[in-house]
Amino acid sequence: MLTRWRKLTNDERVVLILQLSAALTVVARDAYFREEVQKPKLLIRVNEFQHRLLAMAFQLARDLSITWTEAGAVEYFITGYREVGASQLLENIFAGDDPFAAQST
Repeated sequence: MLTRWRKLTNDERVVLILQLSAALTVVARDAYFREEVQKPKLLIRVNEFQHRLLAMAFQLARDLSITWTEAGAVEYFITGYREVGASQLLENIFAGDDPFAAQST
């Protein structure tokens, strides 16, 4: 994952982070059923992780001061996705799978 991350331009990194963030909405769906929250802790973890991912994308998009290293960013993705039980989804996205490619715009 780190090798791929290092090869990306800032614009490509923003797109990847947005893709990671969007994929979290699918993970969050596991927290509720028929409009009833069944797993509030999961929903909170996903929300907080998604918030930080979007902050990272904003920093990159605006060329703001970056406080994390490349390795630190990738480790953050790995840890965050592991904490919400979606490590395989992260691996798939980094491998080039786009879970939203088949959806119409």
